[in-house]
Amino acid sequence: MNGEQHGTGNTATEQAAAIPSGLPAGTRLELVAPAGGLRLLVPASPAAGDELLPRLQAWVEQGDVTVQAVVLELYGTLVIWTPQRSAVAAPVDRLQKAATAAAEFTETAAELAAIEQSIAAAWPAFEADLPSGFGITTAAAGQAEALAGRYHQSMSLAGRLARLSPRIHQPLLHPPTLASQIGERLRDRCRLADREEFADDQLETIIRLYEACGQRVSDGRLAQREHVLTWVIVLLLAAETLLLLVDLLAATGG
Repeated sequence: MNGEQHGTGNTATEQAAAIPSGLPAGTRLELVAPAGGLRLLVPASPAAGDELLPRLQAWVEQGDVTVQAVVLELYGTLVIWTPQRSAVAAPVDRLQKAATAAAEFTETAAELAAIEQSIAAAWPAFEADLPSGFGITTAAAGQAEALAGRYHQSMSLAGRLARLSPRIHQPLLHPPTLASQIGERLRDRCRLADREEFADDQLETIIRLYEACGQRVSDGRLAQREHVLTWVIVLLLAAETLLLLVDLLAATGG
């Protein structure tokens, strides 16, 4: 018997992805927020994992044919994960804990992927702004606001990554739990720690450029003010000299 129950209602996304036939009663489909993916929860005995694996993996990989699903089998619990879809099959007493661990990992992975995409999108502007990091130019002076915006954006990404880092580098629990081991193994299989380190290195490079750009713009504005001040002093001295000459001429004429 197939329990085709939807966990979150009649959303168009869920309706477009039907629950596979032949799954145990009580199987339900949930919408994963905020990532927007789908999660299939299957109450099943530990011995049913081998039978369910090909069917669930085929359903999960329908969400994105370019991504190979991560498959974990742990203490009678089966977790199949991709960024868009995941499936969890476990005994009823473990199902919710395993699903929560998979959901927390999905949220962490989605946030890291969003940061990586933003970094990738920042590289063209980085290349275009390289001359402004060496010396102030008229063009760079006119683009100071845009440079400041890109600096703020890169710092915001660094802040998001710093807040995400504790979730990626979670210490191991002793004694370990099913949920902690699911999260640990998913993070390891998807190389979240390495990806976080790469993203941090890239952001450091980007931020260093825009800090240099900010310093050049600040130096340019300061030099411009000094230039104006110098001319003001020159004009005042010239005016004072002219007044002295007028006084001398007036005194000589008198």
